Amino acid sequence: MSQRVTWRDQPSYYDPTINAITVGPAAPIFPTCPNAETSNDTGSVAPGGVGYFTVYLRDQRNSDPVSVRWYKPDGSLWATSTSGVPSNYYSSAYWYWYRTFPTTPTGIWRFEATMNGKVVSKDFAVGSQVIPCTYALSTSSASVAPGGASGSVIVSATGNSSCTWTAT
Repeated sequence: MSQRVTWRDQPSYYDPTINAITVGPAAPIFPTCPNAETSNDTGSVAPGGVGYFTVYLRDQRNSDPVSVRWYKPDGSLWATSTSGVPSNYYSSAYWYWYRTFPTTPTGIWRFEATMNGKVVSKDFAVGSQVIPCTYALSTSSASVAPGGASGSVIVSATGNSSCTWTAT
């Protein structure tokens, strides 16, 4: 016997959201399939150099422009801009902006994007400042016999998308 399912709070069919934002020295590259895309996300911009700021979206409607802001290391607003909008609807989309940065101030700047009331921000370095890497390991542990074993440990990095680590 089937049961009727009802929703008290039916979720919207469209869910306009910012999936990710990236910062780097070049625009993202999307080659033809099956080749992998290149985000060019480095999390930094050279002083006096050009930085590319990409916002990746889902469910962008013609009523959902993206507003972006850049903040200096002292927290003051440096620049603003707004994206275009689709003529009707994009199930997935990306917009990017590029800006030439001054030679000073160097330090940790912030890029912020807002769409449909949702705000996502990313810190990035201008100059030789380094955004620290923070690592988190899963709480499980296991002994490994000589010769190896199979299994997994989860390592997640936050703060800097170019963080790397090596297990030995």
